[in-house]
Amino acid sequence: MILKEKDSAVGQDIKAMAGNSHEKDVAYYLRREFADTKDILVLNDIRIEHAGERAQIDHLVLHPKGFLIIESKSICGELKVNAQGEWSRSYKDQWMGMSSPIRQGEIQAALLRDWLHTHRETFFDKIPLLGKTLGVNGYDWQVLCAVSSKAILHREGMPKEISDRVIKAEFIAIKVKEITATIGLLHSLITTQPLYSQKALEQLSSFILEKQPASSIKSEPAVAMQKTQPPIVLAVREETPAAPQFQPSAASVSPPPLSCRKCGKGDSLTGMWGKYGYYVKCGHCQGNTPMKRPCPHCHSEKTRVTKQRDQYSLTCEDCAYSSLIFQNGTTEPA
Repeated sequence: MILKEKDSAVGQDIKAMAGNSHEKDVAYYLRREFADTKDILVLNDIRIEHAGERAQIDHLVLHPKGFLIIESKSICGELKVNAQGEWSRSYKDQWMGMSSPIRQGEIQAALLRDWLHTHRETFFDKIPLLGKTLGVNGYDWQVLCAVSSKAILHREGMPKEISDRVIKAEFIAIKVKEITATIGLLHSLITTQPLYSQKALEQLSSFILEKQPASSIKSEPAVAMQKTQPPIVLAVREETPAAPQFQPSAASVSPPPLSCRKCGKGDSLTGMWGKYGYYVKCGHCQGNTPMKRPCPHCHSEKTRVTKQRDQYSLTCEDCAYSSLIFQNGTTEPA
């Protein structure tokens, strides 16, 4: 299940634009594979601050066995890693050294683990009878590097423990499935590795999402582009004008306010997340109502709900329509 999409970005240089595009490619492959998988939760573009340090994680996957951090690198040339774990890449036939994305991911994983461990009692339930709280230590922590599908990888000289973790973008979902696979009920009999319940995964993901900073990126107004472009006049052959047809504008269509499907009231709703996705709980009758609905612009059923702090947005995969659908503390979309 995709809980957070890749944040939009504008005003970047060429290198940053290439990196942003590659991250979107990796997010796409993860979405295609895990959009409907309830026990594999994908959060793209995660930012955390802890103990005076900051980290930005390209892709975080939460699953019953633990945590998987994926670093995206838009390497389109050749890539080598020597026996000492030192990375180098080619650019326009020139070789140059580069920082290890695997090591970078390990540093980020350590900060994330310490951050979650420090706050575990604020989001995890206590274990019945034991009086203890679930934690994050002892679970599986792994780091992968997703590189461009166009990259040429010199695996013959690459240490195996690194080669196994460097994956081309189109194979990233296959590798994630391999890492996250469990053996069902036999798992606890074959290994002592602990597993998170679905509820624990929900508690983990909800805490991480609530701590994400509000996006400050705003789209440029359309009139700004019009001012820089002179009008173009074309000579055309006169024809009988066709009857005008009304086409709703995506910008002018807004989803109707959410209301409880049980009692019909909409003045006491709270945004929640469960195994079937995002929903609102009614304070009057305690009924639950899904946020997901058909696109109000093209009426497609291929929509998804994403969350940014206390705001929930509806996005259509067919027409790219996107709008705020609910915000905690209000009964109507902004």
